Amino acid sequence: MFATVADVEQRIEGGTDALAVLTGVTPYDADVVTAAIEGASGTIVAWVGRRYALPADTSAYPTLAAFLRELSLDLVEISLWGRVREQMPQRVKDKADAARQLLAAIAAGEAALPGGDALEASGGSAQVTGSERVFTRQKMDGMF
Repeated sequence: MFATVADVEQRIEGGTDALAVLTGVTPYDADVVTAAIEGASGTIVAWVGRRYALPADTSAYPTLAAFLRELSLDLVEISLWGRVREQMPQRVKDKADAARQLLAAIAAGEAALPGGDALEASGGSAQVTGSERVFTRQKMDGMF
């Protein structure tokens, strides 16, 4: 995950009181916040993973970690606002839209991750070995 519950507490305008409204419980439900963080992280990995092999631990890449945390928080915030009937602030929509557009641009190769050169996804290959084929054209010739 690219963000923590504490990051979300600091990011959400109104802090823990606003989180209580967004999760529907006082004090706020940390499991709901964690689920939103996991969803945002999954979205980021799905988009960015097309071009980069993201490390599980980004602490060795502080600029990248901060960048991914901000993208994640943009997506977490809209996810939490989507749970309530209140009017979603336009800034939340705008930030989430911008995050999605940036992720799409990164996936398409039109934008790059900060420090992403070290993370370029390799075009790995697979090699399969096994016993001799049982059914070949020569063995099946004339059977059909």
